[in-house]
Amino acid sequence: MPSHTSGFRDETMDKQLTVLFVDDEQNILDSINRLYHSAPWRIVTAKSGRDGIECLQNETIDIVVSDLYMPGMSGVDFLRIVRNRWPEVIRITLTGNINDEAMKTAIQSCDIFRYISKPWQPHELEAAIEEAAQEININRSALEGDSRNRPTFTLRIIDEIKGRLMEEGLLDIDQLCLATDIAKTSGDSLGNILVRLNYIKEEDLLDFISRHMDLPRVRLSEQEMDHEVLDLVPSDLAWRYQMIPLRRSGSHLVVAITDAADLMIADEIKALYGLEIEPVICSEVEIH
Repeated sequence: MPSHTSGFRDETMDKQLTVLFVDDEQNILDSINRLYHSAPWRIVTAKSGRDGIECLQNETIDIVVSDLYMPGMSGVDFLRIVRNRWPEVIRITLTGNINDEAMKTAIQSCDIFRYISKPWQPHELEAAIEEAAQEININRSALEGDSRNRPTFTLRIIDEIKGRLMEEGLLDIDQLCLATDIAKTSGDSLGNILVRLNYIKEEDLLDFISRHMDLPRVRLSEQEMDHEVLDLVPSDLAWRYQMIPLRRSGSHLVVAITDAADLMIADEIKALYGLEIEPVICSEVEIH
């Protein structure tokens, strides 16, 4: 049956977050309760996927951390049910092998926010939960209509694109996991890492993003640059987001970007200058 441990309230959040840990090994759940008893989130534990579903039915859960391999209902089946019935709940998985079919299936069909390799380190799991909490705060701000904190593109969408890259055979699980790890530690974008590792050609990646995110693909060499339009956005802002303003029509500004994650620039420019952004995507080499 599910069990509960009290945590402390995070004063930066509107309410205390609840994290559900699902693992068939009691010693793992005991370790989680011991390590994170003073964490700024409330802990709920369950020893099976069915117990986890019972928790989700009976109370509000914000984040699920689940093992992949459990007797009875597998972690993949459990996480797939969570995605279908409680899509707002962020899903993190624990796995002993990132290269097997179960992990590939989880990434493709369960919309996994993060994976943690066993044996996991306490700080690694805590960091993943903190990232998930930040994602939740972003989503809550968007729902509450706070335009200052409402990006149009979040890490959740990046994770969805990962699954599609594998579905189309552009990447395999080993390549994706390695590139994701490098991106997390380097601070560089996942797209840049994939290209630099020669896992995918930049042109193929840009075409893929254009198709799946409905972003027009442009080549800067074919665009006429208007210096008055270029001056609309400060150079430091343009450099930070690796973007170039191309043309303006009334209150609409067409902007070329190299990374779909930089779509959040739309909210910043709208807040600063009152301009609606129409993004298009281009090569990083062209921007430089």
